[in-house]
Amino acid sequence: MSTEGIDQKITQYLNTPSPTYAVLLRGAWGVGKSFFWNQFKNRAMPEGKKDITFSVAGLITLEELERALFVASIQDWGPGLLQETGTVVGRALLRWVKVEPQDIKLKADVRPDHTVICIDDVERFGGDFRVLFGFIVSLLDEAHLHVVLIADEERALALPGYRDYRERIISRAFDVAPAVEDVFQGVVNGYSNERIRAAILETQAYALSLFEQKCLTNLRTIRAILDEMNAILSGMQWPQGKTASLMKLFSAITFHAMAVSKDPSNAALVNRTFLQSDLGMALVLRERKRGKGNADGKEDEPPGIHTLIQGLRFEADAHEWPVSPSFAAYVRGQTYDANSLATEFGIFGTAADADQPLRMQLRNYRSMSEEQFRDAVENLRITMEKRQFHSVHEIWELFEIWYHLSTRKLVKDTPRESRDLFLEVIGSIDPASDIQPNLEIWPESRDADQVAVIDALRSLETRIRAERQKATNKQFLNAIIEGVGEEPREVHLALFVGEDPADIFERIAAAGRPAIHRMSQFFRRRFGISNIAEFTAAEAPFACALAEIIESKQVQVGDRLTLDQAAFHELAVMLRHFSQAVGQAPSSTVENPEAPEGNANSQE
Repeated sequence: MSTEGIDQKITQYLNTPSPTYAVLLRGAWGVGKSFFWNQFKNRAMPEGKKDITFSVAGLITLEELERALFVASIQDWGPGLLQETGTVVGRALLRWVKVEPQDIKLKADVRPDHTVICIDDVERFGGDFRVLFGFIVSLLDEAHLHVVLIADEERALALPGYRDYRERIISRAFDVAPAVEDVFQGVVNGYSNERIRAAILETQAYALSLFEQKCLTNLRTIRAILDEMNAILSGMQWPQGKTASLMKLFSAITFHAMAVSKDPSNAALVNRTFLQSDLGMALVLRERKRGKGNADGKEDEPPGIHTLIQGLRFEADAHEWPVSPSFAAYVRGQTYDANSLATEFGIFGTAADADQPLRMQLRNYRSMSEEQFRDAVENLRITMEKRQFHSVHEIWELFEIWYHLSTRKLVKDTPRESRDLFLEVIGSIDPASDIQPNLEIWPESRDADQVAVIDALRSLETRIRAERQKATNKQFLNAIIEGVGEEPREVHLALFVGEDPADIFERIAAAGRPAIHRMSQFFRRRFGISNIAEFTAAEAPFACALAEIIESKQVQVGDRLTLDQAAFHELAVMLRHFSQAVGQAPSSTVENPEAPEGNANSQE
């Protein structure tokens, strides 16, 4: 950035003897006004001039202004506290320390031909601007000093009195342009890791162009982006002889920083962005644009990923972003694997195309040769024909890719034919197979073909989960009755819904008294859950029926029961009480299994 013009004008002002006006350095918050002033002092301050720079942020009274000026004048004097008086910490401490001017010899005299007063953060002055105005006038008219003001003038206009008094003290105002390149180099050169420092500096041209495209001028945000880059790269293992490619990661981190700077709640959308296929995201953007032209005049859904990406000008970048669970975890503030992130973003190169999953290959179809692309498409069709899927969500990802290609006429299937193809595939999958049921589809705008596939996938997911629950219940029943395997700890599971009470009785009777006790203990543990009826009410008919079968089978010999009969009797009482607890049986005929000796007249 060329500063020659402003440097020359400020220098001319500082060389003017006994000025009666101040000059203003203005610009938006974070643009680098204070940075510009500090750099100016190093490169262009007239010989013999010395500045006293201090912030008026939060100050209110004339006494506080005078004290701040005094404190700033001694900020490099002596060890300890006084070295820090120009900082927020130092000023805060000095509020509680009494320092008399006569006790300190100023390091330099304050003279009209020697001293420049720079007042920073004018827009954050806490009082009426008339107070600050009077203070500045005294510096100009009484002390005959040069005064440079630094302010975000748009915010300063909201100060009481600023608009009225501004023209009386400010003669010239200079707009400070962001020194992005200077800040970039200054921040990166401060990083300790030489390889990271070199890699980021090699990407400087791309990064500066990216910032310019996104109209990013806030130097604080740029510093934050660079620090994020440094933190992520520092956690990676850097292979020898590999060149780091940082452009995709730079783009992703810039998107994240700008999104959360705009609104912290955008972090959830950024997280979702990097868990979603980039081709699906491109499709969402296209459909969103089409949706804006709806003839029925209906409004689209609330703003989502597409709105955020478009608003921050990242449409083109989104096509290049990978699916990255590691970066999504980083965005959420959770533990993430930096090496996995490096692989996902291809920072040290990508695996050979043949070694990548099909969905990863086709995500980058724009950079493929025609032969590579056609081979990948054919392999994807074979995958569908052979039903070689690991999860329901993988089917959705493959459909998104295939559907996207069909809308671009890159495959022979039309969008409707693509839908029918996948509906046939989904309908033929055995829910008892090894396919994982997990499915995550974000609530974006979809057309009718996509909705049909989503509904079919959700139905498949439900069937798979039901089949797996059925298999789990069978294992638990075997554990309770036959003692095979580990008994269930989740006593809220409705294991006996749909089971035949007569069949269960025969299995218990065949397994003997240990099975009867295990059954009783399982039902007994349920009474420790106050809202057990919410989970197991559907088992009440089974419990009543099994209790009736047990009671009908009991044949008492004399006045005594056998041990097996006593165990069955205890189980029947427990089953009756369970039915009562879930509100499915009359209470008058049910004994309390918690009462001593199963006393039917005892109350819980």
